Amino acid sequence: MANHCHGDEAERKLLARNIKYFITISNIKASDLSAKIGVTDHQIRNYKAGRSEPSAITLHALCEALNVSMYRMFHTEIEWRNRGER
Repeated sequence: MANHCHGDEAERKLLARNIKYFITISNIKASDLSAKIGVTDHQIRNYKAGRSEPSAITLHALCEALNVSMYRMFHTEIEWRNRGER
């Protein structure tokens, strides 16, 4: 089984984009999300920017908090360019 928390560069970038996307559309405050999954607001920003990756346990909690399946988190190609976002 592949370790999705420490994948290659393309997978890491996709995960960061998807985390940012799903947080954005959820309209949850970073402080509320970080409290819910047990990390700091700073760590949430790092996940969204791709500067760090969540552990498997944190990623599971993040997916539950955002109501997104783990599969969707890793296999959704978000079209940020169509929305003018990067």
